[in-house]
Amino acid sequence: MDLIDMTVLFVFLSALVATGVIALVVIGMQGRYRERHPGAADLLARTARALNGDATPPRSFQRLLH
Repeated sequence: MDLIDMTVLFVFLSALVATGVIALVVIGMQGRYRERHPGAADLLARTARALNGDATPPRSFQRLLH
């Protein structure tokens, strides 16, 4: 891979991460769109609480660390 390909890949991955953070904030923490996507809203709310330190991390994540 040359430098241009790596740069495009990095920009794409950065955009994916940014989109995930925006979805986490809008759906999980603020509760918007909960009526349309209740399962996703619950999952993102639990993820937000775990990332904030307000809840215990999921068991699968704890197994990954140990």
